[in-house]
Amino acid sequence: MIINYQNYDLFGGTIKINLPNFLLDVSQIRQVPDSQEVFILKSTHQFNHINTELSIIIEVLQKISNSNDLMTSIRLHFDSLAHDNSAQSSTVLNTSGPAVSEILPEPSQTAIRPTPQPILLEGIQTVSKFNRPASEADEVHIWMALWTLDGVGNGGLGTDLVLTINLPQADSNSSQTVAIQQTTEIFQQAATSLKIIDWNLFA
Repeated sequence: MIINYQNYDLFGGTIKINLPNFLLDVSQIRQVPDSQEVFILKSTHQFNHINTELSIIIEVLQKISNSNDLMTSIRLHFDSLAHDNSAQSSTVLNTSGPAVSEILPEPSQTAIRPTPQPILLEGIQTVSKFNRPASEADEVHIWMALWTLDGVGNGGLGTDLVLTINLPQADSNSSQTVAIQQTTEIFQQAATSLKIIDWNLFA
């Protein structure tokens, strides 16, 4: 399957990102918090002929850690997601990217600030949906990218920009393998293309 991408405006055009052109902006069908952009597959689209509940979330949050250790920060976000999901288990498969957050230019230079390089994480969480018993829990494959903006926003406490892609378990192992390969491509395209256009978003 060849994935066609388009450039999406996030948060009123203050951030731009490349995502597949077969996504639905969830804000068109229900209310989404101002701090989030959420996308799902269009109901008429089968992802690589696989029915799945793939979702993509971009979120603006207060910096989660006082440390500039990005490995610690992204693991904290992954653990927080596991808590929110009431996950029975949570496993980090791999991480990559810078170990510490970049020193950004002074706020007076916001217009010329480059977008920092994100740290990336891939993991799996076991989640029971719709109050089903633990024995019927599903594995959710998760990709996460974190851009830490030290000293930017939240009264100088800093901001974490988090991209999360969730891929619930497919009906068969072969289908899941293909879906993981395709979603990995989507994640890499999204993480490398995201650009902060207007830093006033975090003011």
